[in-house]
Amino acid sequence: MVSFWSLLRSLPEESHRDRTTDTWSFDFENRDEKLSFLAENLLAPSEVLDAEYHIVFYDNSGGFVPGPSDWDIRVAVKIHPEDLTLWIDESTEESADEIDLAWWEGLKSDDISWSKDGAIYYRRPGRGNYLVAFPEQSIVLRAISTLYYPTAVGNP
Repeated sequence: MVSFWSLLRSLPEESHRDRTTDTWSFDFENRDEKLSFLAENLLAPSEVLDAEYHIVFYDNSGGFVPGPSDWDIRVAVKIHPEDLTLWIDESTEESADEIDLAWWEGLKSDDISWSKDGAIYYRRPGRGNYLVAFPEQSIVLRAISTLYYPTAVGNP
């Protein structure tokens, strides 16, 4: 008699490209590679001139019982000034006290940097979806996550 588990192990595994990653933009040697990886993992509403990011993606779509994937993406992008409205579309402005800039601190580089001055804070629809715009510098900080993280001040 063949057990249920033996039968399951004998089923052919569906071909699946595992997209799981834990990648920092600093891992890439040049800007083109860095931006290409970002484009594969984040749908940007406009051209990205430069970026620093940390992308954590757990691909749960393979295996015996596929499930929804999880992600935690932090990105700092340099964009054309006229594209800022494309990035903040569907966002609600928040108080500066509601979002902690420290969450993006590890992304600062020689090419992309910011200070609290001039920042406009936003929350986008959905849990774990934040955006901070620096209009004078044409920089946008974006956080998208299915996981809980303490970006908002006062969260446990």
